[in-house]
Parts: sequence; structure tokens; C-alpha cells
Amino acid sequence: MLKVCESPFVDLLGAGIASIDGGSAGQSVMSAAGAGALVGGVAGSPKSALLTGGGAFIGATIATMAGMPGSAVISAAGTGALIGWSRNKPSSDATDSGMRTPRSFEVIILLSLIAVYASWSVKRSEDTTNVSSAQTAGEDVLLELRLGETLDDSSASRHITRANGVVPCTDRFGVENGASTFSGRSYIAIDRPEKFDDLDAFTLSGWVRPTIRQEHLNIISKVTPHRDFNLQIDALGRPVTHIMNQVYEFCYAKNSVPLHEWSFVAATYDAGVWKIYIDGKLDWSEKVTRPAVGQSRLMTVGALFPGMEGFVGDLDDIRVHSRALTADEISELKSE
Repeated sequence: MLKVCESPFVDLLGAGIASIDGGSAGQSVMSAAGAGALVGGVAGSPKSALLTGGGAFIGATIATMAGMPGSAVISAAGTGALIGWSRNKPSSDATDSGMRTPRSFEVIILLSLIAVYASWSVKRSEDTTNVSSAQTAGEDVLLELRLGETLDDSSASRHITRANGVVPCTDRFGVENGASTFSGRSYIAIDRPEKFDDLDAFTLSGWVRPTIRQEHLNIISKVTPHRDFNLQIDALGRPVTHIMNQVYEFCYAKNSVPLHEWSFVAATYDAGVWKIYIDGKLDWSEKVTRPAVGQSRLMTVGALFPGMEGFVGDLDDIRVHSRALTADEISELKSE
């Protein structure tokens, strides 16, 4: 039994279980790592205790990187390693006879400290990333219209909106008055369109439920005298976006959105490239040769101009971001 327990395979047992058992709770991971460490430490030798500490350290690090409670794993592994060393450290006679005292204890302490630091660094990095992402997500939203009973801008910009003929309707979650119906002559005008000038990159997005097939079902646009940006549904049900800087340049999706059903539509513009997404997935991209001018003075939702090229159907959660969201961010936005 002693020879078996001195084997590094047994010493690494807890670490292996801790690494593989990714779906268990933190206590289970802790118990798995601790069990392997205790087996190697109690019945082994100082060499076995060292292998136990090193193996459990590897398992704890992997578990920590995978989102496990690394500190708990490290505590259990360290306890087992210390027990193994204390039970098997050389006697004073052996030391007096010239035998060198194993330095397993110092090595275990060092490995444990490294593991604790690794766990703390990963956690701190995740926290910083989450905070940074949350701040960025709030700061880059230039316009956010939840629609429904309130047509106010929920972004930090707090744009003043003026609505005409827009009425509440049931949203995609079945919530009454959670979205808005547009009749083709309805629209929402956004004040201070100059706040959207000269954007090198941006994202337009919203939930749409068209009820007819018709050309120029406008979702959101910024026009006059140019077309800084425009997102519509065409007569085939395809999302289409375009700019006009002396000439019109279009980007058409290859797929259509259905009638009488909610679909999430988004378009990003960056470095002269349009990308159109349907229900969180990239549908098509197109490069344009002329940048948007960024001097148009009319910004509307649900119509290109009041009473012209109006959307017929329901709209919800219209947003404008001041950067081109990534494919993953578009997918997350669709899931909200």
C-alpha cells in the first residue's frame, strides 16, 4: 500500500478529478482535490507529499481558470500536503547522520502561494472585464427607445422625442403595451441629430414585426441633406441599409424577415463596411466606397420623413451604438 501511495498517479488523483469534474459544485471540487492530497500525504513519503502538492496545484489552477472556487481547492490540497510532510519528515537522528532535510514544506508553501495568486488574478481580471464591459455598454449607447407606453430615450443622452400616430401594442414577450405600432404615417422624431454626426463606426438595431410587404419600411434613419444612415425592410422582406454621399450605396441582406413575427435586425458600419444581422446571426456584409458625411439634420424612427416611407407593423427596443458591435455582442443584444 505504501508503494502505491508513493506513486505520482495516486498523488495526482485529486487534481485530475478536480480538473475533469467541471459541472460539480465548489464543495465537490474541494473534496475531490482534498481526497487525492490526503491519500498521497498521509500514507506517503516526503517525496509523495511534494508530488501531491504539485499535482493538486495543477488541478487547482485548472479548476480556477475554469471558474471553480480555486481558493477552496488550494486550501484542501495544501492541507493534505502539509499532513503528508509532517507525518513523514526525517527524524533528528537521520538529520544528525548527515541526511539532508527534504524541502517539501517550503516547496508546498511556494506552490500554494503561486496558486492563490493565480486564483486572485483570474478573479480580478474577470471582475475588471465585467465592470469595463458594463461601463462600455452604457457609454456607447447614443439612443435607446424601449417603446410601448413610454417613448422616452433611456440612454444617457436623454434625447427628447416627438411622436405622431404611434400607439402601444403587445411586445415579443406577450407584455401588453410593451412595444409600439406604426401605421405607415406614424413616426418618432429625435432631437439633437448633430449628436450622431461624424460617427466613424456605429450600430443600428431593433425588433421588428412587419405586417405587409412593401418597399421602404423605415426602421431608423438620419437624413437631409444626405443619408448618414438608414435601416429599412424592402419589398421582399430583406433588411437593407444605405448611405448617400453624392451617390447611394446599399447593403441588402440575403434573407428575409417573416410577416407577423418578431425578428431582431441589426446593422453595423465600420471602416466602410456594412454588416447586417438577422436574429443575432451575420447575414451579409458589403463594402462601400464613400463614407457617410454626418451632417444630416433629420433623425426619425418609423419613417424616413414624416408621412413618407413609413414602417407598417410593430417596433421595439430601437438602439444606436457609437461603435460597431461584435458578432457576440449582437447575439447577446438579441438575447436580452
